[in-house]
Amino acid sequence: GWQVFMNMFILGWVGIAMGKVCNMIFGWELWVGLVTFTALGAIYVLLSGYWGVVMADFQQGVIALLVIIIVSIWGVIAAGGPSEIIGRLKDYNSTVEWKTPDTNNATAVVRLRDPDSGKILVESAPFIISSMVDAAKIKTDEKQVHKLVKSKVANDELQILFPTEDDTLKADYGYQIVWTSGRTGKHVNVDMSSDDGQNWSSIAVNHFDGQSWRLNMFSFTGTFDGQFPVAWFVTMMIIALIGGFGMGTSIDWYPEAQRIQSAKTVRDASYSIWAGSALVLIRNSIWAAA
Repeated sequence: GWQVFMNMFILGWVGIAMGKVCNMIFGWELWVGLVTFTALGAIYVLLSGYWGVVMADFQQGVIALLVIIIVSIWGVIAAGGPSEIIGRLKDYNSTVEWKTPDTNNATAVVRLRDPDSGKILVESAPFIISSMVDAAKIKTDEKQVHKLVKSKVANDELQILFPTEDDTLKADYGYQIVWTSGRTGKHVNVDMSSDDGQNWSSIAVNHFDGQSWRLNMFSFTGTFDGQFPVAWFVTMMIIALIGGFGMGTSIDWYPEAQRIQSAKTVRDASYSIWAGSALVLIRNSIWAAA
């Protein structure tokens, strides 16, 4: 049952992706792109036989890898190159995602604390949380946040740039809190109060300051705490390892078993599988930068 579900999920996911791409490029109806390529794939599988499917899987991997690398490199160049991307990440201000409480006409404040000493580093001016906020105001706030993340503050003071006393946020909605980077140390705790500071609720613990931490894949925020704990990294590595053995779908076993059968030794088969995983990691790293 699990294998059938995963196979159908992947087929549906890829199919609707093709439908949307063809709709965007050619203006086709969604069902045309979905049904056309799925039907062609089914006909090919039925007529080509065992080796045809194996070679198609290999060809698909090569083509997908080349297309992603070409598009990603194009994206990196369009962004100004690696040095420009690194420079932007170092200049960008700090952000944390936050969902406002489901309340109406409440006055709230947010603050930043040192995670080790508990010292309050900065506190925002009071702002309003209301359920009566329209879509136009939300869109304006999102554009403002986008600009504030990239803006440079002239003085060296630590400031919470959003929200401020002039802002009214929609209740039970996701926002980003923005503050000036490079003035708090590596990590901060972010808290919120809606009762004049009598009680505080935690928004984030051991949260990174700035955006340059994204340049280091081992920028951990703690064993279990923060936005990138060691436990999460280990969990993802285990899941990736299990997925690499083909546990996700029965389709995965097909090409993986063929690699092993075609190899002269177990060592050669292992090199083949590891090389494929390495290419995926390289592809994803370029893709992420783009």
